[in-house]
Amino acid sequence: MNSKRVTSIFRRITVCLIFLGGSLTAQPYDTPPFLSSSVVSSGNFEIGGKKYYLAELSYSSLSPNDYYKQKSKFEEYLEASFALRGATRTIDSLAADFFVRVTVNYGDASSEYFQLTNKKWESREPANEAHLYNPSGDKSDIITVTETHKGKTYVVNGKLRYPKTSKSCFKQISVEAYSTAGGTERTLFTSEAFEDKGDFKFLSPDEFMLFALSGSYGRKIKEKRLVVAPSDVYYNLFKNLEPGLSLCYSPDGVSSSKKVGLFLIEKKSDKLVLVIEDKNCLALDDKGRDIVPSLRVGDKIINSTKVSYGVPHIIFTRLLTIEFPAIEGDVEKIDLIFHKPGRADKPKYSITG
Repeated sequence: MNSKRVTSIFRRITVCLIFLGGSLTAQPYDTPPFLSSSVVSSGNFEIGGKKYYLAELSYSSLSPNDYYKQKSKFEEYLEASFALRGATRTIDSLAADFFVRVTVNYGDASSEYFQLTNKKWESREPANEAHLYNPSGDKSDIITVTETHKGKTYVVNGKLRYPKTSKSCFKQISVEAYSTAGGTERTLFTSEAFEDKGDFKFLSPDEFMLFALSGSYGRKIKEKRLVVAPSDVYYNLFKNLEPGLSLCYSPDGVSSSKKVGLFLIEKKSDKLVLVIEDKNCLALDDKGRDIVPSLRVGDKIINSTKVSYGVPHIIFTRLLTIEFPAIEGDVEKIDLIFHKPGRADKPKYSITG
């Protein structure tokens, strides 16, 4: 997928200078399993309007027979993720504003655990005749390792115990952007998506992890774990690479809370949709949570027409979708505010430009 193809796919991406607001209507949630990915990022670099050159792609696949097909598709989603932020790929390295190095890795780790006598504390794998320490720092009972026809067992105070085995499979996508000057590389930003599950088959696909990564390029994110339903409309627009996509990522606004941020903007002729990342800060669907979102345009307050979450209240970051009527004319500044009904003059949370 070359840069012209990306431009065609996202030809209606617009530059949105928006700052945020909302209100909640009851709706049934999607049901598990949900897609999830942890994202961390460092750096401060604006990629909008710039060209990048894919200098290196180290791709791993769990299906050797589909390796080249999967790698090609991964490149398409990678381009799309940058296109949503206003950056386009170039095949001419001399024309690039920055370079990108990408790595996709899989791995697994197995470990054995055992319970101390009549306690739920778990310790690390013991050495023979060793005194171990449980997580509280107290000395445990004497534990002996024995090999039997069934494999390794533990003898704890004369009682035979079999270890518990746990397996963790992980997937990691790392994106590093850098510039070169005088033959020296300078890192501009690094973004990483990571997920671990009990089996490889439960790990999220490339397209979701890149969807989660897109908003992190060039930004500092300590860590977020985004959880989305597979049927989420915006994830599926990205997943299916819909032509004429009217989506764009937000410019950098100023949020009153590090747990609230603008993720996506969709502009249509009849409505404006803001997709918010809510890390248990707003929780508008919580019982008794009497907060609504609104747009503040100058001295005018515009109420939302629909507010919804795709997944129930969980401890990770989820997407809050807020719809507003279309805004006519040129607007210099818009704020999204969250406030008690009838008290837009005293917002509790806001995102301003």
